[in-house]
Amino acid sequence: MTANGSDERADFAKRLNQALDKINFPVKGKGRQLELAKMFGISQHAARKWLEGESMPNTKRLPELAGRLQVTTEWLLSGRDLGPSKTGNLSTVGINFEIAHSVPIISWVQAGAFCDSGGPWVVEDETTQHVAHFGKLSASGFALEVRGDSMVNPHAGQVSFLPGSFVIIEPAKEASPGNYVVVRLPGTNEVTLKQLVSDAGELYLKPLNPQYSTQKFPKDGHVCGVVVGMQTNF
Repeated sequence: MTANGSDERADFAKRLNQALDKINFPVKGKGRQLELAKMFGISQHAARKWLEGESMPNTKRLPELAGRLQVTTEWLLSGRDLGPSKTGNLSTVGINFEIAHSVPIISWVQAGAFCDSGGPWVVEDETTQHVAHFGKLSASGFALEVRGDSMVNPHAGQVSFLPGSFVIIEPAKEASPGNYVVVRLPGTNEVTLKQLVSDAGELYLKPLNPQYSTQKFPKDGHVCGVVVGMQTNF
């Protein structure tokens, strides 16, 4: 084992634990090992080695790992690019601030009203609030404050949209099954946040909270945009 290899594994473990903290994984120890093992279909022993810097995942698994943790593969490997949020403020590790977007926060009614127009999504003034987004985003991008608990996932380590967090919406991105989307429902100007899923050739809107039912995508429904980021306040 080389010193450089040992340092690389230790740095990876540090970033892995930081990302797990962000998505409310169990605290460090056996509970964290078991949840990580269950999420990726590995043994508890292998999970412990990842978390303690004794080994690293196969590179083929890194994109899946990064996606589940809401970070990038590059950040997991090197610490560059966008890291996870700690206290509602985005980590500044390796971020190129030139690509930061100041995204206007709009209401759910505004999102529905402008869904078909392609923007502008809001007439900004001194009262308009913003959140930061580091990554690609078109000029029509906007943010919504999550409300309600239909997208709160009860399973630890899974994607979850907590009330009070902000989702970044990209209207220019084409929605595909598996994406989290905002959809304007027929007969209303408001939008709803759900996961777009496909079954037997039909599209459905799925909540992450099992207490709510999955609904068939409405005939006159309209996808207003795809979730491309989230900022959570702890």
